[in-house]
Amino acid sequence: MGEVRFKGIGPLKLVGVPFDGTQTFRKGARRGPEILRSGLRTVETMVGDLETSDHLFFNDLGDCKPEEIRERISPGDTAVIFGGDHSVTYASFLASGLDTLVCFDAHPDCEAGRGHDSVSRMAAESGARVFVCGVRTVSSGEKRYLETGRVRIVTPEELRRVPGPLYLSVDFDVLDPSVLPTVGNPEPGGLGFAEAVHAISFLSGKVRVVDFVEFTPLGVRSLDEIYAHIAARFVLEVLTELFLRQPRAD
Repeated sequence: MGEVRFKGIGPLKLVGVPFDGTQTFRKGARRGPEILRSGLRTVETMVGDLETSDHLFFNDLGDCKPEEIRERISPGDTAVIFGGDHSVTYASFLASGLDTLVCFDAHPDCEAGRGHDSVSRMAAESGARVFVCGVRTVSSGEKRYLETGRVRIVTPEELRRVPGPLYLSVDFDVLDPSVLPTVGNPEPGGLGFAEAVHAISFLSGKVRVVDFVEFTPLGVRSLDEIYAHIAARFVLEVLTELFLRQPRAD
């Protein structure tokens, strides 16, 4: 494995989109931005050998509706979006001006419509190149759409060949429910914590905008506090891999 070095970046724009109007199985993702911000304020900031608080800074632009995202981020910005259900990704992706979308998700999100389960399909039909990693549940309608080749299911290793700059969307349901059950549509057989962070690290140096979506509280305060901490730690480690570590030469 090649030497791992660190790089500095300017402040990351941070925008919350507390919207869950398209969630179906479980609602509550509107609380995601509030919970993730709170978690990042309390989580330990050391990641491996790096004190992230010396390098990672946010320009928090507050919360907005999906249709207002264009007022917060513009093409060329480096930004982090806290959802909200997965439908907020489409508005953020369009505002970013990027043409490549990579999703980490338990589902391909290729249903017809304009909801949280349609994001990949909407992006593809807008002309984007779309790749999804971590899929383990597919509907019959999604299977038919995937056969058109407009959305590609890929392995982590295949992400090495996806060119940047790109938009990354992380649906927390890519993680196994044994790690994080606080999602809208949990599916067994998902990625472990370290496994997911490592997979995302293949995109280091390529990501311009990243979102984290579908954190959906259980409604039990003691449990939600624990899972908020896990989710915030995951966010911090992902941002460290994407923006602070040099790409690895494995």
